[in-house]
Amino acid sequence: MKTLYKTVLCGEFKTPYNSPDSVNEYRVLSHQDICCSKMQEAIDDDAIGFGGFRDDYLNHREPTINIASYAGYQTFNYHPISFCPFCGQPIEVEEKERVALKKKEHTRTITEVAYEEQEV
Repeated sequence: MKTLYKTVLCGEFKTPYNSPDSVNEYRVLSHQDICCSKMQEAIDDDAIGFGGFRDDYLNHREPTINIASYAGYQTFNYHPISFCPFCGQPIEVEEKERVALKKKEHTRTITEVAYEEQEV
């Protein structure tokens, strides 16, 4: 199985806690060649998912495929996996695109600020 993702950098979206090169989020573009029907079912049920967590962004770690385990009262723990837990096939995660947020202002009766993606 291979997962392609997009990295969205903060760019012009500034807070006291980030820089233009900080990761704002990771987004799945596609899951390719899903190895077995159980893996497809687990992805559909959100038992297995893609993601980078906030501490991953802060520590500049790449996102992973994660398996969720119930930790009690609507809390889940996520554990990175590199092989399918059902058939043992390797899991690949590849960055396909990298963009940064760019400030875009619209003026009507008030000025509205929005951010759009711009290739890096």
